[in-house]
This record gives sequence, C-alpha cells and structure tokens, in this order.
Amino acid sequence: MTKDTPGPILIVDEHEDFRNQLVALLSELGYQVEAVTSTEDATKCIAEQIPVLAIVDWRSPGQEGWNWIKKVREQGKQFPIVALTDSWCDSTTFHWLRNILTVSLILQKPIVPELFIHQIGDFLPSFPDRRSSTTESQLPEVGLLERLRADAGVKDSVAPGPVLKPSVRQKIEQHRAVYVRRLIDTWNDLSSLISCATTDANAAQEAALLAHKIRGTAGSLDLAKITQSAIRIEESLILVYSNPGSESKAHWEEILSALGDGACAIEEAASQLHFDGEETNIANAAKILILCKSDHLPACTSQLNTSYPVEIDMVENPARALAKTGSEPYSACFIDLSLSEKQKLFDFTRAIRSISGHEALPLGLVADDPNVLSAAEQLYIGSSINMSSRFDKATLETAVNQLLHYANTRKPRILVMDDDEQLNKMIATTLDGFGMVVKTLSNPVQIVKVARDFRPDLVILDVVMPGMSGYDACRMLRTLEECKNTAVLFLTARSDPAARRAAYYAGANDFLVKPVLPRELLARVRSQLDQASLLTGRHERDPLTGALTRGEYMIATNEALEFARAHSLKLSVALMTIDGFVSLLLSRGMSYVEGGVAALGKLLSCRFRAEEIRGRWGDEGFALTFMNQEHATVRDALSLLLEEFMSPEKAAGFRASFSAGIATYPQDGTVLETLLTSAQKRLIANSCTTVVGSFKE
Repeated sequence: MTKDTPGPILIVDEHEDFRNQLVALLSELGYQVEAVTSTEDATKCIAEQIPVLAIVDWRSPGQEGWNWIKKVREQGKQFPIVALTDSWCDSTTFHWLRNILTVSLILQKPIVPELFIHQIGDFLPSFPDRRSSTTESQLPEVGLLERLRADAGVKDSVAPGPVLKPSVRQKIEQHRAVYVRRLIDTWNDLSSLISCATTDANAAQEAALLAHKIRGTAGSLDLAKITQSAIRIEESLILVYSNPGSESKAHWEEILSALGDGACAIEEAASQLHFDGEETNIANAAKILILCKSDHLPACTSQLNTSYPVEIDMVENPARALAKTGSEPYSACFIDLSLSEKQKLFDFTRAIRSISGHEALPLGLVADDPNVLSAAEQLYIGSSINMSSRFDKATLETAVNQLLHYANTRKPRILVMDDDEQLNKMIATTLDGFGMVVKTLSNPVQIVKVARDFRPDLVILDVVMPGMSGYDACRMLRTLEECKNTAVLFLTARSDPAARRAAYYAGANDFLVKPVLPRELLARVRSQLDQASLLTGRHERDPLTGALTRGEYMIATNEALEFARAHSLKLSVALMTIDGFVSLLLSRGMSYVEGGVAALGKLLSCRFRAEEIRGRWGDEGFALTFMNQEHATVRDALSLLLEEFMSPEKAAGFRASFSAGIATYPQDGTVLETLLTSAQKRLIANSCTTVVGSFKE
C-alpha cells in the first residue's frame, strides 16, 4: 500500500459475536476492516498501518481500552477513535474521554446496526450521502435557504403559518448580531484546525464538524454568504480525507478560498448588524404586564429573583394594556384597582382574556383596600393574587413566581438540545413567542437528568454533537418512563432515505432539516405535540370550547384532590348544563346550540382564576374545579357567571340560562366519584330554576 492509501477500520473488542457483527456491517459497505481481541494486537496493527478509524470498547473486562487510547495519544497518533461503553457515562467521564483522550465519539452498547453506520458516518471515508449530488452551477438562482433545501431534496409544503411578532423578530435579530460577533473567534478556530489538517486527520475531522455546525446555525440565522463558505469548507474537507491523492491540491485551494471568503462575509455582516450591548437572556423570558401607577414600582421590578427570567412592561392606561396584549404574549398581568371602576374592571379582565393566546391569563390585583371587591367577585374576575399597592420587591417576586407557575402548567414544555447555544436561543425565541415553555441544553450528557426534571412534551435534538450521537441520546430518552411518549424531533442536515430510517430506528417521531426555518419549526412542533397527545389517548382539549376533555378533567381534578387532601385544603366541584338543551336542539338546530356551548366555554376561559380546572361535561355542559374556596364563594361566583351569560348585550346571539350543582371536599365526599354524584344531584334539583343566584346549597 502507498502512504496515501487509507488504512483499515480497526475494531478492538473481546466479544467475538460483536466483532463479527461490525465486520459484516462495515465490509458490506466496502470498507477494509481489521478486528482484534486484545489491545496488544491493536498495537501491532497500528504499527503496520494507521487506521482511518478505531472502534474500541474502552472498559471491557480484561481489556484496558482506555489505557490503550491514552498510550496511542501519547505517541502522537491522532486518528479518530470511537469509544464503546455498556452504560451511560457521567459528565466527568465524558469530559475525560473527549478532552483528555480526545475520543471523537462515545456510543453505548448494544448498538443498532441501522443506526451505527450513521453514528460513525462523520469519521468514515467516502461515507454515502456526505457529498452534495448537485453542484452550485446546477442550482437555480434562488435564496440560500431555498437552495439548501433543494440540495437536500426537501420541498417546503408547509402552509403559511403564524407571522412572527415584531418583538420575536427583534430578538432573533439580536441573536444574529451576537452570533456574528462571536463567529469571528469561531472562524479563527476553524482556520487553526485547517492549518493542522494537512498532517493531522483528527484535525481535519474536527474542522469538518465545526464547518458543519457553522453551516447549520448561520443558515438558520439567514447569514447566506457565511453559510455558503462553511458548506464549501465542509464538503472539500470530506473529499480530502475520503479520497487522498492527485486532486488534494485543488481541494485545499478551495478550502483556503472559502476560508477567506467566509472571513470577509463575517466582517461584512458585522458591519451591517448593529448591536452594541451585551446579550440578555431573553429567549425564555416571561413577559409580565403591570397596569399600575405606583411611583416606586420601577425600583421593585429591577433584577427580580424569579423562577424564570422575566421582562416587565408597565402601563398606566387600560386601553394601552389591551393594545400591548394584542401584540405581545404575556404570562401574567397585575392590575391596580384604583385605575378603574368595578364594572370597567370586569369588562377589562374579560377583554384581556378574550385576546388569542391569553385565555385564562393569570391575574393579580393591587389595591389599598382589599374589600373593594367581594371574595366572589375576586374569584370571578380571575384574581389569583391580592397585593397592597405598597408592596416591596420580595412580595412582587413571590407573586410573580406564583402566577408564572399557573401560567406554565398550561403551556407545552419543549426541551431543545444543540451544542450551538446561539441556535438554541433562536429556536427558543421562536417557540417562546408562541406560548411555549422552552428549556435549552448544550451539553448532551445532561439530557437524562434534565428530561427527568423538566418533563418535556417534546424534545428537539441535534443529530451531530461533539462526542455523542443524537441517536444515542434519543435511545436513552426512550428508556425513561417519563419520556416513553415524549415526541422527539431531530435536527439534521441530511434527509436521504437512509437518514430517515436511522432517525426512526433511534425512536424519533420526525426530523427537521437544517437550516431551521421558523415557519416550518412551528408547524412541525405543533404537529408533534398534537400527535403525542393522540398517542397517549389524551385529546387534551375539546376543540369546540377549549375546555379539557372529560377524561383529562378527571385526571386533573384527581391530582388536585390529592393535593387538597395532603395540605388539608377545601376543593369544590361544580357541574353545569344549559337549560332546555334538547328543546333548543330540536327547535333551533345543532348550529345554534353548539354556538351557545361555545359561547359559554369562551366565557369560562375569560372568567375565574387561572388555576381553576375547566372541563367539557357531555354535550350540554361543563365541569369546574375550584381549589381552597368556600362553598358560598363558589356559588356566588357562578351566579355572576350566569348573570353575564344571560346578559342580552353579551349573549352573542344565544339566549338561554344554565343550572349548576356544587359539591365540596371534604363535607360532601372524600373521593371524586362521590363529589360528582353529589354535584349531579344538586344540579338536577336546580335544573328547573333559571333565576339568577338560585343555586342551592
């Protein structure tokens, strides 16, 4: 063999069946493979010829794989090494393998053959689908994002989705500016790796992976020229270490040319994107609206110690508050009662919760006199917190944390894992702008712990990360009871059939091709959240009214009942039905009665506290659960609901009344079935009466 001929793939593992499995798998794809049992034999192999890749069980019984890797690195040999392990390694071990022993990838046994090739694909010469099959000259003159997706064979068939709000676009622009500023150093790192790549195969691999990373993030942030330079570098590096020989000089010239073009593109972008301040942690910030005129309020809102980063918007005019709510997603709102008369306050709280995305918005009241509103009125307009207008910073922090807790229990929880923090922030900003709770993670080793603590509804997972395959991370998630039905969406630069199969073998539900387009990101995330609820047999919410389905209501109320029992709290259950439902159905038709049910459901989302549980109970009614409220307070609040529902000016064309029955824990029962039976009996007793405020004890 000549010195330019690639060496074999070396397998070091004491298990014969496992070695044979890998040999068959790699040989079938045309690779030269050398499989040995011991590290002594492995040392003899690399003395004869340096392998293109070594696959080593680093802590197999009787084999000191880690010690062999250490000796190889001490000898200055820098070929890529994939370390195999029988168990998930901790952060310390991961750091040691990656940064001390410079292991390229850590994989967990048992391997899945369909996944394994894709997991090690970045370290294999001439790996299928690593090169673009369409040259730049063959591409039509379209935008960069469209060109990249055409190159990947992906058609954008997503229907027009929600328009990004100005505040979200502004934040993404900030992320873009910060990324460009930091990319200057990253591009220098890429240049240093490339300068070492002529003599160091490991450096060439690292440079290709870094270019791949820049390609995905810069493309997602719509930095076209930078992305194109990264693509040229990645693909040329692949050609260099896949096919060393006579054409290497031309490939190196292309790499150096792209490196220079990229540096110029970064300088040009930096001059056009103006951002002089330090980046703030705004991707996951919860926006709080405060309608208040307190003079000392600005001092109280600075640097709040809250469970999530928060942004405070302060206004002194209800009309201005409604205008801001129409253009910004808020997680909670505080209202100064001194700014409005009682009836205007009722109208304002209904109006702000009628705005899309703000249904059951958690509310807090600020008042000098706590008796301005009765307990029933406070419950009805949705006040979860009551504060004196002379509140201090600690009081505000406690109140904000409580309202955020209520807000986030209603929102989908998304975990985003990519080693590029700026791409994480861009994705988080986009999803946060559409009412989702987003947590980002850049260290893949932590995914198991974070997933257990955060309990995400969906995980967005990068396939290519330093030292770990996204496929392995997904397989680990699927072993957790908490994540067995969690939707997983892969981020990948590949969309070929083999890559699709690999993603599904790993346990993914779908994948999103980089660069990430905000519109498609939102569509895929929403689609996967919907499918995840169907998979678990839980349809979450009734499409007509927005209330929980009956089964979901039962689950949520049983959990609330357990909490009430554990903390010695009261809990009330109310069943409601529209009076004369069957007669209305026969006389006015299905569309009319469905309109009435939808109107009552809409009113329920505008009234009562955020923590109340609202459920659809049969065709003609609803069920409500109230935590820690007196029976009489619930009764009077329902009377206010009935009065508003029957009001001609607010009836939206539907004229009817409803009846209700209330049962309270522990007086009327200690289990949910008993409470529902008691509430049903009282509902039947009240059903013949439609006079406001007539609900019986």
